[in-house]
Amino acid sequence: MKPPFLRALLAAGVGSLLGCAPRTPARAPEPKLEHAPAKKSTKPQMKVASELGYIDPKQVDAAFLRAQESLLSCLETRSSVFEGVSGSFSVFLRISDQGRMRYGHLETSSIGDRKVEKCILEVFQQTAWPRPDQGDAEVRNKLDFDLPEGVRPPAAMPATRFQATLGPSLQKLASCKGSERGTIEVTAYIDPTGAVLSAGAASRNGKFRGELDCAADTVKALVFSSPGSFPAKISFPID
Repeated sequence: MKPPFLRALLAAGVGSLLGCAPRTPARAPEPKLEHAPAKKSTKPQMKVASELGYIDPKQVDAAFLRAQESLLSCLETRSSVFEGVSGSFSVFLRISDQGRMRYGHLETSSIGDRKVEKCILEVFQQTAWPRPDQGDAEVRNKLDFDLPEGVRPPAAMPATRFQATLGPSLQKLASCKGSERGTIEVTAYIDPTGAVLSAGAASRNGKFRGELDCAADTVKALVFSSPGSFPAKISFPID
């Protein structure tokens, strides 16, 4: 069985420098990247971005490529729990002028495993990033974890099919957010007995940390109706 692939859509800098990488295996040579020219914006919010330092997008792309081996290890260590774990995630990172991740979070994730999601951030915390000029810089990236060849993907099902379980649980799930505002997106895998194999959570609100763990753990404790003879994958928001 071939290992999973990691596909990347790279974005670096202050939001105006973008690059794309072709969908290739994680251990392939560094792909050729084409970066769109920076565009001027008259939107008031861009004034904040202009105060950030400049970071070389090609060097950022290279840093992500160097991290791919470790990112794949995050997924492979959890495959023993359920080999159907896969999906995409988008990440926001604040890079210091020393070339280290100052802070970061997953803005979106359809991976469905909280341990994998936390491992991803640990990898980026340990990654050596290029040093921005004139202050911190922001980096955004979207990557996909493909299933290994020969592994059947879980059946994608709407969360509304399991309303009998989710409906009574939404208030408890919402309490995980405490006083913090924002939407948490949850993804979970349900086995044929209705038990939850794993669950993950992400939010564009970078202040959420333990709140995401709470949401994933609460979903993992639920028992759903059987999705059929094969595991299912569901996603739903906690508003």
